[in-house]
Parts: sequence; C-alpha cells; structure tokens
Amino acid sequence: MIEIYVDTEKEKQELLNQSKYIHDFVKIIKYKTKKGKRKEKWVGLDSDKAGGLMHIYMNPEVIIVRSEPEFCLEMTPIEENDHHMTMENFIESCKCGGFTDDDGWGNHATETEVSNIPIFPSDTYDEFYNKSYSHVVWYNK
Repeated sequence: MIEIYVDTEKEKQELLNQSKYIHDFVKIIKYKTKKGKRKEKWVGLDSDKAGGLMHIYMNPEVIIVRSEPEFCLEMTPIEENDHHMTMENFIESCKCGGFTDDDGWGNHATETEVSNIPIFPSDTYDEFYNKSYSHVVWYNK
C-alpha cells in the first residue's frame, strides 16, 4: 500500500485538492516549426503520475500527517568549560560575523542552566529565537 507522509493537515488538504483536478494538468502548447508552420501539442501527465493522483483522490487515507513527538524541555547546569554568554553578546557577535551557522550552534540558556533548545546565528537575523532566555551556550563545530 502507498503511504504519503506530510507535516501538517493543511498540506494534506492541499494535496487532496490538487488530486481532484487531474484533468487540469493537460494543456495545449502552441509553437512554430523551423519552417514557420504553427502547430499544437497536448502536454499532460504520464500515465504513472495520473494514476498516482487518481489513487490519492480515491484513497485519501494514504496521506498520513506526521505526528511530532512531544518536546521535552531539559535544563542542565552550566559547566565550567561551556562558552556561556548573554543573549545580547551572542546577537552582537552574530551581527558582526563573529558567529555563523558554519561555525556551530548554541543552546538557549539562563544564568545558571543550559536548555536543549538550539539557536543558530541565522536565527538572530529575523529575531527567530526564544526571547525568554537571557543567555546562550555556544558550541563550535
């Protein structure tokens, strides 16, 4: 049996909606030959792709939304050798190029503990990080 895995219910619904319109995947391409003659060519799905879409349409249960395992936050004490810094210092270091995604990654932290929530330098460009943490522990690759 075919199984198609998607990440969200929205993706599943989009795929099901697309499978309803299998006939819309055919179009006419108009072109000129080298001799200037006008011609038309029908372009559509090959039978394998058409069959796959039809199978999805007739059997929507083959689309499975992945269930994400529950995230379990873990906090551990900061160790003596950890590269521990304030979030402000981390962001400034990222902005000036001191830390890049190629260099490594960090984990969100507090003054005394490090979490298992990662943070990458590129996360700071769009402020895509958890602002409730005051510190970062950095890990070089």
